[in-house]
Amino acid sequence: KLTGVFRHRCLIPNHPLMRGFDDWYLVPHSRYTGVDAKEIARVPELDILSVSPEAGVHIVADHECRKFFVTGHSEYDRNTLADEYRRDLAKGQDNFPVHYFPGENPDNAAELNWRAHASLLFSNWINFIVYQRTPYDLSLL
Repeated sequence: KLTGVFRHRCLIPNHPLMRGFDDWYLVPHSRYTGVDAKEIARVPELDILSVSPEAGVHIVADHECRKFFVTGHSEYDRNTLADEYRRDLAKGQDNFPVHYFPGENPDNAAELNWRAHASLLFSNWINFIVYQRTPYDLSLL
């Protein structure tokens, strides 16, 4: 299981969804699956917007900004990964979330270091993708 908080590189900073993002930003992940960047690159209608050297592809969008694919969990609260970790431990699974607990010690409280970019992602989506692209007259859709 891939679990932890990972650094991601913004590949297309002028994309409406990525406006205002730093070159590097943090996002929690918690998943058993992955996606192959080479397979995505074979689809000409898609752009990979951000990646992580450890967690892989994070955000993908089509050129019309109608479809988005996000592999991370920007919406997670400070303790979500800790709760998942303790739940898994109770089941006998030691899925330790890397880069999450200070000093990699689960007795330390997790630092919340992804909220600003999470808020930016969701506000960019609502503002630039939904609000500014939706005509005032919905009959024009």
